[in-house]
Amino acid sequence: MPLSPVLRGQTVYPFVRLAQAATEVRARGVEVLDFGTGDPREPTDPRIRQALVDGVAERMGYPQAAGLPELVTHSLAQYEELAWSLATNGERLAAVRAKLERNRLTEPLFDTKRFTRDLEVAYTTMWERQQAGKPPAHFAVGS
Repeated sequence: MPLSPVLRGQTVYPFVRLAQAATEVRARGVEVLDFGTGDPREPTDPRIRQALVDGVAERMGYPQAAGLPELVTHSLAQYEELAWSLATNGERLAAVRAKLERNRLTEPLFDTKRFTRDLEVAYTTMWERQQAGKPPAHFAVGS
């Protein structure tokens, strides 16, 4: 069976490259810290969950990332108020839907290729820093 030209043109999946690199480093006797997927049967440590919330709260909330900051709420009461408002005000709901539809063409949340590129750059940057003996550090990634 012939292989799709799209599949034929694909490079090695980033996580496969990462696993290969980890195997090579371990073979040299270097301890590798695995921040992989973990065991799905075990709950994620609450400190890790909170660190994720703290790290992305202001930048990556779905409404903001979709270009809809008017849908951001900071409490259950605000969320319920917003939900009720949208459920009972057809014009407001239609306006939000229309804005979301327009934003699908321009907002980063919907740009899967860019997200993938940026994620690969982040992984590469972290790996290169580690290979150079540098400590972990904050850095920005963006296309």
